[in-house]
Amino acid sequence: MKPLIIAIPPNTPSHQDGRMRRIKNKSVSFPFVERKRNKREANTTRKRILKEDTPLVGGRESKTPPAETLFINDRIYGRTKITEPVLIELINSKPMGRLKRIDQHGAQSIARPEIPLITRFDHSVGVMILLKKFKASLEAQIAGLLHDISHSAFSHVIDYAIGDSRTGDWHEKFVKKVLNQSAIPKILKKYHLDLERVAEAKNYKLLELPEPNLCADRIDYFFRDSYVCYNFLTKRQIRIILNNLKVINGEWSFTKKAAAKLMAKTFIKTAKHGWYHPKNSMGFLILGQAIKIALAKKLIKEKDLFSDDKTLFRKLSTLKQLDVQKELRLLRSFKVRINYQEYDRRSRPKSRAVDPYISSRNRLIRLSAMDYEFKKDLNRFKKYIQAGIPMQITNHFDI
Repeated sequence: MKPLIIAIPPNTPSHQDGRMRRIKNKSVSFPFVERKRNKREANTTRKRILKEDTPLVGGRESKTPPAETLFINDRIYGRTKITEPVLIELINSKPMGRLKRIDQHGAQSIARPEIPLITRFDHSVGVMILLKKFKASLEAQIAGLLHDISHSAFSHVIDYAIGDSRTGDWHEKFVKKVLNQSAIPKILKKYHLDLERVAEAKNYKLLELPEPNLCADRIDYFFRDSYVCYNFLTKRQIRIILNNLKVINGEWSFTKKAAAKLMAKTFIKTAKHGWYHPKNSMGFLILGQAIKIALAKKLIKEKDLFSDDKTLFRKLSTLKQLDVQKELRLLRSFKVRINYQEYDRRSRPKSRAVDPYISSRNRLIRLSAMDYEFKKDLNRFKKYIQAGIPMQITNHFDI
């Protein structure tokens, strides 16, 4: 039997297709990726070969038996061989398919369409691969693959609507609910795995730890975003970081201070000038407000949040509520700058920074304890985030 080959294209931006779909009878537009199927796919039974620019079949559970071997060509980690049937079945499951239609960066695909698109699916598969490369247990790899399964449409935008933007954890309350309403419990039971344990990412130290610790989740989204989206990191630098990254006594740590500092300083740069870019920050606030209004007026329901970006945006755009439409028009064309004196809205995002361990003389020491310059940078960044990001919209009269 020939293996299944899948290309995961985290660098494929929705805008690069050159296609814009206009929602009927509305002036709100939104870029969506056109998915092209391989012509041979319809005639294959236990084999599916996808081209380099084509994601895995999205949104439907495969009716054919799973392949015995899966090769994933990932932009960050390269070619990875998957032989575990449970991983292959989970990757092809419907809930994982939904993640292919959810932007990792919330409103960024609308506010900054020039930035390449990364989906929750890309990141989830990446976390699984990273854990596999560092010899984590199969159970931990499964937990890594499923850790974002309950993200709502537009990811963390929901935390600006009804959650807490400082914690960004609204979706975590729904992990078991989303899993139990799918075929995933059946898949896990088939392979004698405990759903209750796998559903809790915090059960796996290599997968999930609080800031400023390193964990697979934090490492993967840093690599993917810094390299693919914002060009703050090169492929060579990723290799340097990976080659110096080790798991010692169950802790992610570095063998060299220079590699640790490279990652930690670039992490702060990515946070400040990528994730917290004024266009991103304001986009989250505007779209979050539109969702908040629609929910408050019972124009959309909780279940709508668990669709995907395209479905939820279309539903919002067809509402006749004036305040919702005002926010969507603003989202489409706003210009913004940071202004501490005269600002329209202030973003209070979740803090994102790392202070990695370095292995030195059989001890694990924080980078900040070894490098005073980095310690000052880290403290400065924390104060910046705690104060919030005040932003002024500069084109009110053009909208």
